[in-house]
Amino acid sequence: MATLHNPERAWARVAALTSFDVGEVERRIGPAPGHVELLSGGLANLNLQVVGRGVLRIYRSNLGQGDLGGPAKEARLLSLPWQRLRVPRVLQQGSDFLLLEHVPHSE
Repeated sequence: MATLHNPERAWARVAALTSFDVGEVERRIGPAPGHVELLSGGLANLNLQVVGRGVLRIYRSNLGQGDLGGPAKEARLLSLPWQRLRVPRVLQQGSDFLLLEHVPHSE
């Protein structure tokens, strides 16, 4: 499958989203079986590549309170029967996070 262009690479990130604590990952999906890497993109939410698991999106919008409807809304949109758009599968969902299938993008 061809990789997709990732326009988020050019976005500016909020300073608070430039670092993370592995404990944030473990509290949501348990111990990470491999390396955890901060991904580019995500102006309001934290996106982490968890090797061996997928992409963990932690919702941090609304001044750190989290958009509690965000994960449910996004999971619903991703579950629609898209025919011309490749979207990741939702692997796990919580009140402030989604664990998504990793979909490779072009550089």
